[in-house]
Amino acid sequence: MKSKKQVRNTRLKGLQSPNVGISIILFLIFLFGLSSIIYTDSYKRTLEEQRKLTYGSWHIAVYDTDEEVYRSLKNHATVKSAGYMKLCGYVLNQTPDGETNILGAAGYAEDSLIETGNIKLLDGRFPSAENEIAIEASALNRMGYSYELGQQIAITISHEDDNGENISRTHIFKLCGVVKNYSSFWKSDGHWLASFFVYPKFFDEWQNTELYTFSEIEPEFAADVDSLSTLCLNQGYFTKNEFTYLQYSEQNEPALNSMLQQTVIMLSGLLFVLILMNSDIRQRYNSFIMMRILGATKPQIIQTFFREKAKVVFVSSGLGILSGLVLPYPVFLLISHVFTGPVACYFDALHILRMIMILYGGLAISLVLGLIALFRIPLRGAPGQQAVFKKPRKHRKKLRINNLFSVFNTADLRQRLFSISLTFIAAVFIYILSYQTWDSYSIYSQYQSNYPEDYSFGILASNNPPMATMSEESLEQVKLAYGVKEVQTVSVSDYYGLSFTSAYDTQYAEVVHEYLLEDVKELPDTPVSGSFIGVSDNLLPIYVNEIDSGFLDEGLAENEIILYIPNYYKQKDGSLLVQEDSKIAMPGTKLIFEDQIAVGDFVRVNVNGDMKDLKIAGIIRSFDKKTPFSYNPMRPYSLICSLDAYRQMLGSCNYAYVLVYNDTTTIPYQTDVELSKIQTGLYFNNNREVRSEQSQNLLLQLILSLVLSTSVLLVTTIIRFGIYSLHEKQKAERYQLLHKLGLSKLTMLKNMVQNAFFNSLIGCGIAAFVLFASLFVQEGRELLTYADYIKPDTSRFLLDIFVRYIHLMEWQFIVILFAGMLFLNFLILFIPDCRHIT
Repeated sequence: MKSKKQVRNTRLKGLQSPNVGISIILFLIFLFGLSSIIYTDSYKRTLEEQRKLTYGSWHIAVYDTDEEVYRSLKNHATVKSAGYMKLCGYVLNQTPDGETNILGAAGYAEDSLIETGNIKLLDGRFPSAENEIAIEASALNRMGYSYELGQQIAITISHEDDNGENISRTHIFKLCGVVKNYSSFWKSDGHWLASFFVYPKFFDEWQNTELYTFSEIEPEFAADVDSLSTLCLNQGYFTKNEFTYLQYSEQNEPALNSMLQQTVIMLSGLLFVLILMNSDIRQRYNSFIMMRILGATKPQIIQTFFREKAKVVFVSSGLGILSGLVLPYPVFLLISHVFTGPVACYFDALHILRMIMILYGGLAISLVLGLIALFRIPLRGAPGQQAVFKKPRKHRKKLRINNLFSVFNTADLRQRLFSISLTFIAAVFIYILSYQTWDSYSIYSQYQSNYPEDYSFGILASNNPPMATMSEESLEQVKLAYGVKEVQTVSVSDYYGLSFTSAYDTQYAEVVHEYLLEDVKELPDTPVSGSFIGVSDNLLPIYVNEIDSGFLDEGLAENEIILYIPNYYKQKDGSLLVQEDSKIAMPGTKLIFEDQIAVGDFVRVNVNGDMKDLKIAGIIRSFDKKTPFSYNPMRPYSLICSLDAYRQMLGSCNYAYVLVYNDTTTIPYQTDVELSKIQTGLYFNNNREVRSEQSQNLLLQLILSLVLSTSVLLVTTIIRFGIYSLHEKQKAERYQLLHKLGLSKLTMLKNMVQNAFFNSLIGCGIAAFVLFASLFVQEGRELLTYADYIKPDTSRFLLDIFVRYIHLMEWQFIVILFAGMLFLNFLILFIPDCRHIT
C-alpha cells in the first residue's frame, strides 16, 4: 500500500505532465477568450441600450413635414427603420387664475416609431377605438387625474383651420393607457411631441395636421446623417439627435480594450502552447530514439504524437468553449442586480465563431511548428558525439560558491525571458484597464464637482452676452414645478464701458480687450469693458467666499460690487485660459494678472447715459478648486452684485442662467418632464440624468475591468506555473547542490528575492513605458491640432508634449498601480521558488 507521501508525489508528477499543462492553458485560452468577447460586446450593448431608453434610438427627425418626405426617408438605402408621429392639435388646460396653458400635443404614433423611440407604457395599452386615449404620465399629473384605467377624461383640443383661425373642441375619452414620460430627453427643438395618444381614425375630421418623421440609420452610415437633410430642403425642419446611442458609444466603445485583450490571450496562449510542446518533445527525445531503434518509423512516431496532442487540444478547447459561453451569464446576472438601468448580456455568434476559428488556426500553426522538431530524430539510434571541451578563456572568472548563482542564472536566461514576457503581458493589460477605469472615474468626479445642481437652464461660462433669457413668469413655473427644492438664478447684462478712479494695469486690459473682440460682436471701444452679474441671495454667499482680497461682513450694499478680474494663461494662439484650467494650459504659456486695482477703489459705469460710481467691496482673481465650474461667469471685469441692485441699475431683470436642485423624495423622471415642458427660452440641461448615467457607466466599467484583469492575470499565472512545473525537479536538485556546496539558505533566499524583484520590475517597467508612450502619442496628436504646431520644431514640439503630458498625469494613481502590480508579480515569482529552501 502506498504511503500518503508516495500518493502525493504521484499526483505531483501527474500535474507536471506536459499534456496536463497544455490542457489547462488551452482551457483557459478558450474560456477567457470567448468570455472577453461577450464581456466587451455586452458592455458596448449595455451603453447602447441605456441611450436608447433615455433618448430614443432614432438618429434624425424631420418636424412639420409631409408624407412624401416620410416615404423618401423610409425607402432610403441608409435608413434602417422610420416611423412618424401625427398631431391634430394641442391640449389646453385652464388654470385657476383663468390662464390657458398648453399641456402637450394630441396625436398618434406609428407602431414602428413606438418601437424605434422606445415609447413605453406604465399600464394599459394604446387606443384601439375612437373614444379611447393613452396619456403621458406627466400630463395626467398636471391635469389632476390618477392613473386609474377606464376613467372618463374631458380634453380640450385646439387646432388651426384652413383660414388660420384657432378652433377648440372638447372631447370625452376613456383612459386606456398611461405612457411613461419620454419626451423630456427627445431633441424636439421647440416642437411639441404627442403626450395624448388617440386612435388614427380620430384624425379623419381634422384639418392641417402636422407630421413628424423619425429615422434610425444603419450603423455603417450613422456618421453621415447630414446627407439626408437634402431630402427635406423644401419641406420640414431637419434635426440630428446628438444623444443617439451610436454617437455616444463611439466615444465609450472599448475597442482598444477588446482588441488588446483578445490579442494578448491568443498570442501569449499559443506561444506558450508551442513552448510546452517543444519542452515535451525534448523530454521525450530519448523515448523517440528508442522507438526508432525498436523499428518504429518517423511517420508512426509523428502520428502517435499528433493523435495524442489532438485529443488533448479538442477536449480541453471544447470544455473551454462551453465554459466561456456560460461563465458571463452569472456575472451579468450579478451586475443586473446592482444597476437600475438595463444590463445586456450580448451574444454575437459571428464574432465568437470568428474568434474560435482564429484560435484553432493558431493552434494548427503551433502544432505544425512543434512537429518540425520530430523530423530531426535520427534514422537510427546512435550515441551522441562527445562534446568538445573548450578551455576557459583567461578573463573568465573561476567557479566559486559565491558566483554559482550567476552561472545558474545564465542557464535560466530563457526561463527568465519567459517570466518577464508574462509579467509584461499581464501588466500592460491591467494598466490599460485600470487607466480606462480611472479615466471614467475622473470624468465622473469632475462632472460631479463642476455641476452639482440637478438641472440648469442656459450657459454661464461664456464670454458672449446671453442670446436668450428666462422671464419672471417662467421662473415662477420652474420654482413651482413638481419635485423642485431650490432655485438659484443669475442675470447677465451686455458689456458696458468701465473706468476706474485709481490706476489699473493697461497691459492686462489691452490683452483682455483684444481677446474679447474675437468673440463679442458689440463690444464698447473703451479700453476696459465689463458685464453686470446679478445673483440671487442664496447664491451670493458662494461669491463672497471666493473673494481673494477684501472682506464683507454684511453682504453687498446697493452701490457695492465684487469685481472678477481672472488670472489668465495666455496661449500661443492668443487665446486666454483661466488659472483654474491650468492643467490643460499649453507649455510655455505666460500667466497674466491684474494687481493694481484694489478693494475700496471705485469703478464708473455709463448705463444708458447715466453715470454710476460703484465701490469695489471685494476682488475675485481665481475660483477655488472645490467651487463648481457652473458658478464661474468667465467674463473678465464682471461686476457681481445682488439681483435687487441689478434691477435698480438696469431697470429690469431677465435671467440668463438658472440652477435647479431636485427634492430627493420625489419621482425624478416626473420632474424631468415637468421642467422640460416649461417654455423658458433657455436651453435645458438635465445634469441629474447625466450624473446618474455616468455613475452607472463607471460602476459597469469597474466591474468589467476587475473581471477581465482577473482573467488575464489568471491565464498568465497558470501558464507561468505550467512552465515552472516542467523544471521544478531540476530547480530542486540545483538548490540541494548549492546547499551541499556550502551556500546558506539565507544567501539563496536573498538571490531568489533579487531575481523575482528584477524580473517583475523589468516586466512591469516595460509595460508602464508602453502605456506611457501610447498616451504620449495620443497627447501629441491632440497637440498637433493647434495652429502653432502645423509646422513644429521637432525638439520643441516633443518637449511641449512631454511637459503637458507630465502636467496632466495623475501620478498618485500611476505610482500606486505600478507598485501594486510589481508586488503581485513578485509574489507570483517568489513563492514557488522559496518552497525549495524551506
